Amino acid sequence: MPAKHVTEASRAIFEAFNIVPFYEPKVIEISFELKKTIPDYVDCVIVATAITLKEDLATEDSTILANKESIRKRYGIGLVNYRQLVA
Repeated sequence: MPAKHVTEASRAIFEAFNIVPFYEPKVIEISFELKKTIPDYVDCVIVATAITLKEDLATEDSTILANKESIRKRYGIGLVNYRQLVA
């Protein structure tokens, strides 16, 4: 792929998405709290980022979805899977 296409694709991604560094202090703090119930740290960071942004999260991860009610109660965000999202 030519460099021009990579540059254009990167620009489009940065314009379309809000990029939140995983090392933001609040993301780290919440991800360590979540580690008690979600064993995969990358999943913890994803959920912690949604919590930090106060945004609902669409996921197909069964462990995250199994904890959706406790996450909603504690942090105030919703978790949905694809079927719920398109229904």
